[in-house]
Amino acid sequence: MNADLIHKAKEKADEIMKWQDMEEKVLQQKSKIEWIKLGDGNNHFLHASLKAKAQSKRMMKVCLDDGTEIYDKQGIEEEVLNFYGNLMGKDDRILNQINLQTMREGKCLNSDQRRDLIKQVSEKEIKDALFEMGDNKSPGIDGYSAKFFKSCWSVIKEDLIRTIRY
Repeated sequence: MNADLIHKAKEKADEIMKWQDMEEKVLQQKSKIEWIKLGDGNNHFLHASLKAKAQSKRMMKVCLDDGTEIYDKQGIEEEVLNFYGNLMGKDDRILNQINLQTMREGKCLNSDQRRDLIKQVSEKEIKDALFEMGDNKSPGIDGYSAKFFKSCWSVIKEDLIRTIRY
């Protein structure tokens, strides 16, 4: 194959990707506009969409390992609690002392690893962690998404680092 043809093919593929991204952004904006038109207020559309979302997340039945199916709400609740209880384990009420043999022979951290656990977080680590987060992830308890913190980094950097460190 000709190197010039390969280069042109790559350029066209990049251009296609660019236009597909553009189309996706336009469709996202159109859906937001439609939502604002139809769902901005206490009207039927808003309540119907909320109800549909709640219905889609509802657990209607649970299939057990033996093939039986549970349909009633209380049975489903019990099965979910049992499943995750077994997965996580149960607390042991009869543990009277620490097993010294396990403590002595088990895996331990070396002194460098112990020091790393208590060292101060660097500015680079904080910035790297923030900028690795997705922009459109759900906001924290303060209502701000990662995109806000990224876009305001130059302004809020010192306060944010001070807050995380202390």
